Amino acid sequence: NSDAQVVYPPVDTDVFDQPDWSEQETGIVCVGRISPVKRQLDAIDVVDRLNHKGVDVHLHLVGTESNKEYAKKVRALAKNRSYVYYEGKVDNKNLISLIERHRYGLNLMQNEPFGMTVAELLSGGSLPLVHNSGGQKEIVGNNDLLTFDSLEHAADQFQKLITDYETQQQTLDELPQATSFDVQRFRAEIRNIVEQNI
Repeated sequence: NSDAQVVYPPVDTDVFDQPDWSEQETGIVCVGRISPVKRQLDAIDVVDRLNHKGVDVHLHLVGTESNKEYAKKVRALAKNRSYVYYEGKVDNKNLISLIERHRYGLNLMQNEPFGMTVAELLSGGSLPLVHNSGGQKEIVGNNDLLTFDSLEHAADQFQKLITDYETQQQTLDELPQATSFDVQRFRAEIRNIVEQNI
């Protein structure tokens, strides 16, 4: 029986070139395979709530269709809303561009083991909002403003972040550095563990 040491998986943070916050759009990027477990229908619900509150924000849904029936429902809802863009599967270059161009990210999956896309959103300069469960909470530094328990709570959190400049800046300042998840950090931690246990 030995103590386990957690090492975050490596994320290719070098591919991102964080833009200045003022150059980014007030939009949300939601990345993940199009499937009920990733909850894209709920992402649309969150953005509906924001628009009903008068918050001008749009949503990009990015991911491979792993559930055709579910994807069909998501596409139908997106088609009826001028503020929802169904991107589907995109290549890496376009994914990086989408993330870098937008201020916010959203991950609705519950009990995500780690959440590579959350670390990528962070690396691209986004403020990612995540469900208050699983490993993704640690990626956002367990920041109360970047976690939510319900769809209503998620909409309230986004409203605070989008409409309050001070809250935005404070949250950006408190974010963990993207280098916390990069390849160099991963190599160094693994090397260190191996050396300690030889």
